[in-house]
Amino acid sequence: MDAPESVGRTAAQRALRRLNAVKVDTQKVPVVFEPRTARSLLDHIFDAVHGMSVYRHESFLAGKLGEKVASDDVTVIDDGAIPGLFGTSPFDDEGVPSRRTVVIERGVLKSYLLNSYAARKMGMKTTGNASRGLTGNAGIGHGTFMSKKASNRRSRL
Repeated sequence: MDAPESVGRTAAQRALRRLNAVKVDTQKVPVVFEPRTARSLLDHIFDAVHGMSVYRHESFLAGKLGEKVASDDVTVIDDGAIPGLFGTSPFDDEGVPSRRTVVIERGVLKSYLLNSYAARKMGMKTTGNASRGLTGNAGIGHGTFMSKKASNRRSRL
């Protein structure tokens, strides 16, 4: 855990960066997200590739497999089989072997995350992402859901 002085300094720096902010015109430009924001974006991507959201057509990514949905610099992977990491195990909660699933590769949507039920409803195969709580049927969860580091360096932007 960081020292209180360090936490306070970081909070002050973040607050000062927001002073005198100006509105910019809509444009296409490279952006760099700090880790907290990047994590939030990954949560939204997970929600969009969640098999039940796709099956119910509640996702903006429904029906877009094989299509370009992001920049070439975006690669998102779900790896439930990395030994020893939080959220990983040899099998999902339906007994299907966990695996590495490339969700978005160089901006192209490659896979949704599916349990057996969602996969059957969509005419696809499970991706080994079944996840259970204490009661009820298996839902869909992720293992280690991560984005691959982009090739562009912050200094080049």
